Amino acid sequence: MKRIILYILLAFLGHDGLAQDATVAYKVENYDFLYSPNLKIKTNCEMADIIFVKGSGDKVIIKCTYSAKHVDKLVASKELGRHNIRVKKTLNEIFISNYFTVQKGETEPKAKLNVKFEISIPQQVHLETDNNFGSTLVENLSIRGTIQQDYGKLELKKVIANVDIQGKLCDMQILQSKGMVRCSNKSGDITVEQFSGKELQIKNTNAQLKLMSIQTEVALDLDLSNCSLTCSNMSYNQRSLDISSYKEPIKTASSLNISIKNNYYTILTTKNAPLLKIKATYSKINLN
Repeated sequence: MKRIILYILLAFLGHDGLAQDATVAYKVENYDFLYSPNLKIKTNCEMADIIFVKGSGDKVIIKCTYSAKHVDKLVASKELGRHNIRVKKTLNEIFISNYFTVQKGETEPKAKLNVKFEISIPQQVHLETDNNFGSTLVENLSIRGTIQQDYGKLELKKVIANVDIQGKLCDMQILQSKGMVRCSNKSGDITVEQFSGKELQIKNTNAQLKLMSIQTEVALDLDLSNCSLTCSNMSYNQRSLDISSYKEPIKTASSLNISIKNNYYTILTTKNAPLLKIKATYSKINLN
């Protein structure tokens, strides 16, 4: 079901009540689909802000807001037509996509274009998302599947996950979540805080990583190149450790035994406990 609920021209006003700077033309469209436990949601988006949150009832609710901002209200209205939005449901799959049209002879839109999808889901969901030059937020949901986020931002908050994440120049945050997360990023910072569950794998290059309060039952596997890694509140003495750093010394505030041989700095302890494995080249490691 689809309903276009409003179309508005909004002028920004100064303190004197006169219009200034820009006019925003925008539309809001609502969609709702019956939920099923084996539902998959796929996205193929660009420059979009995508928000997945836990809803209620027996329906998936999708609110799409898209806009065009320009100093000339006629241009803003016309540029709004550059948005192409598609929301479609087949038997057990919802497909969401957007793109922007550019006329022949044009190099880029005249207005600043924005689009946001707010998606509320009653229960668990299979995600297969792809978003470029935008952001993706998943909060308070049980998810499985894949997330691709390039040139933007990804946040998982209070999520139960079994998910593979791919990113490029993407800042990622995984907060107060649990499960199994396998993450590969290029030149994008990653922060993980208060993670529990079974598995956390991270592969990254040319970035900063911060791991805080990762529960001891989690098996950690980090593969880093030209990175800066800071770990804190990690209970190293309750883990098996296999840490190797090429060229860069390992800094630690705890009483861990560091061996040095052939430009490799290593920490190796074997216990009947989940493994913290770090393979790093030209990367700074701080174990606090």
